[in-house]
Amino acid sequence: MRKILLLLLAAALLTGCAGRQMEEETVVIALAVDQDADGVRLAVKAPAAAQQAAQDDQKGYWTLQAAGETFADAMTLLNASTPRKLNFAQVREVIISEEASAGDGLPDLLRSIAALPRMRAAARVIVCRGSACRMAEQLKPYMGLRLSRYADDSLSDAAQKGFTPDTTLAQALRDLGSGLTDPLFILGAVNDFSSDAALAVSDARAGSLPRKSPDPIDLFGAALTDGQRVTGTISGDEMALLHLLMGGGHTYADTLSGTPVTLCARGKAELSVDLAARPVRLRVRLLCGAQSPVGTTVDLSALQSQTEAKLLSLFQTLQGLHCDALGFGDRAVRGFLFTADWERLDFKRLYREAEWDVSVTLRRLSD
Repeated sequence: MRKILLLLLAAALLTGCAGRQMEEETVVIALAVDQDADGVRLAVKAPAAAQQAAQDDQKGYWTLQAAGETFADAMTLLNASTPRKLNFAQVREVIISEEASAGDGLPDLLRSIAALPRMRAAARVIVCRGSACRMAEQLKPYMGLRLSRYADDSLSDAAQKGFTPDTTLAQALRDLGSGLTDPLFILGAVNDFSSDAALAVSDARAGSLPRKSPDPIDLFGAALTDGQRVTGTISGDEMALLHLLMGGGHTYADTLSGTPVTLCARGKAELSVDLAARPVRLRVRLLCGAQSPVGTTVDLSALQSQTEAKLLSLFQTLQGLHCDALGFGDRAVRGFLFTADWERLDFKRLYREAEWDVSVTLRRLSD
């Protein structure tokens, strides 16, 4: 009995301390960064004070903003003007505008964010089409009461369906500038629902989806990097095709002559690099299962050719934007004993000039 009482007392003390800590701090759920010629603007999304929650149209959350010539200046002003100490331990989303992410300062910006006190390294990185601060303003828990839970579920759902990458702040800092694998970021935007025109799924990106919903936030597609900055974007459909190569149980929905088909990879694609050839040859081998609705038949040879053509087009898009998202550099470097020899190779240049050898083998899945 004494042990039980001691445990209850300890729990009460811990709960009380945690409650007081939350009252004394502003717990940030999302951090947004806009940058232009005039400087940097920051926004944070956090739970509102209890007395404001009932009147707040943000469903119990508020958006705090500040601007400065640099990220450090803006953060200093944000800290100084916020009524409580900022707590970054619960950040779910780091939102960066396209303009801010396209500059040479992206690695330094991400390092500055990661250096914030108690910054959550598992926060997902989103590149926002348009204003990142506006996107932060629109973040609300449209299902449930907690924005942190709603954000986690929304980001995980988009990644599990294959329409976005799932890159965290820690992963971005690990891969940026490594020369081995170029990170992809979630592509996000605020949808104003002004588009009613039908849109080919291969062209659909966040911000232009022809849809209507209480939630205006689009998460669809990926922002590509060349290892230093964002160089372009791909659609949600192209990201789903890229996920197919990465394995992990992802599927890809397609059509052949009007018949819907589903492709499921039997494992990760086999990637290899022939450094002896000039231009360098990049080889991709993928084994997939193919399934169509009961009562339909699909020409596997035609589907194989169609899939190979789609993959080649996607690879050429990545190559044209200098993005080694699949990590061919990581495979090429394994043949070198010394860093100096690897650096002299200048694989980034060779990758941009490389030729592709793409092969897909399909097996029919039983109904």
